[in-house]
Amino acid sequence: MKNFKINASWTMALLAAIFFMGSASAQDTTSKHRDYVTRWVTIQGGYAFMQNDVINQFLANNAPALNNNMGTLGISGLMEYKRWIGGITVQGGMSQPVTIDNYAGHPGQDYQLANGFYNGLLHLGYAVVNTPMMKIYPILGLGGGRASAQLVRTNISQASIVANNQPQNSNVQIGKAMAYIDLGIGFDFFHRMKPMEGNPRRNGGGVVGLRVGYSQGIGLGSWGYNGDNNVNENPTYNPGMFYAKLMVGVFRTHRADMHWGQK
Repeated sequence: MKNFKINASWTMALLAAIFFMGSASAQDTTSKHRDYVTRWVTIQGGYAFMQNDVINQFLANNAPALNNNMGTLGISGLMEYKRWIGGITVQGGMSQPVTIDNYAGHPGQDYQLANGFYNGLLHLGYAVVNTPMMKIYPILGLGGGRASAQLVRTNISQASIVANNQPQNSNVQIGKAMAYIDLGIGFDFFHRMKPMEGNPRRNGGGVVGLRVGYSQGIGLGSWGYNGDNNVNENPTYNPGMFYAKLMVGVFRTHRADMHWGQK
């Protein structure tokens, strides 16, 4: 765990250094006319490795730990003007569910355990490489979301459990609202329907990309379970995660003096 925190700190420091160095020293690789705006929308899917220690402490001793490996899915909209990039991302992720037989030593009480997250981020970045065909950019994200785990009953062996509404029959959801800070690097490649020679008023096409980085939760809310019930222990640890995701979408480039719908 100590090594993970050290690696995460070095990763965030390295990404921050690349961001500021690129902002200060990047050379212009765009066309002669810089007054272009590029907007692109992408669907994103990928992988995240999340630390789940804070949720694992709530599980019974014989229960397996939560899966650190997650699949992620989201949508993002970005805009670039004079190398500066801004936009928004909405995303979420979930691990592969794990089946637990005889939970807490009670025969016939089988549960399915899964964990996940969702958040929304506002972005600010800077294109250190900015050509009509490619953009490479460190990017910062700030926003909010939630990390959670679900313990869902999959087997009920006795009718009396249902009739008496005993607590062990309850499905449990543990979650915490939190702020998120995200540091990443994007590599986006643009396939234009027409070349940029002649400085056209507008252009567009398809875009594919890759983004890698690290996201850290910053706890602002309290833990709760089953909706409105608070967890008195209120753990202070907030999960962080490394991620890599592929992006596929469409883009449009137009002169900065044109409106979005202008022909």
